[in-house]
Amino acid sequence: MTPDQILAAARQLVAAHRATPYRMGGDDWQTGMDCSAFVWRVVGQRKLAAGVWRNTDWLVRNRHQPPMRELAAGESAAPGSIAVYGGRVVRGRRYAGHVGIVVDADRQIVIDCSSSAKGIRERVAPILFRGPSDGRPVYFLRFEA
Repeated sequence: MTPDQILAAARQLVAAHRATPYRMGGDDWQTGMDCSAFVWRVVGQRKLAAGVWRNTDWLVRNRHQPPMRELAAGESAAPGSIAVYGGRVVRGRRYAGHVGIVVDADRQIVIDCSSSAKGIRERVAPILFRGPSDGRPVYFLRFEA
């Protein structure tokens, strides 16, 4: 899919599934889904593929593997790019990562599924551009056919 196709698909899914609630680990339009499940649905795939749970940590670890490509330094996070940071564990507590579809990098607008947005929304999300305060890096990816 091209970035334009990804952005168009994300906007169609927002319109069709705005009532879908956020649910950590979820991958269902009725009972809820999380951020990575939403992004996989946008690109026409499922989060669980060949027995592998493709969450934010998986996206970060595999950002150089097809069908993804990490954007090079200085390459613009164009609309339809993917912004992702991985999770981490501190003193036994798990902090989740996050992923969304870039709509406008200059204005820090994404389409994502999150607990703070109460589901699937197009919204301003600075954390997906600067990263969380604990210093985890944000990676910008492009899905390529």
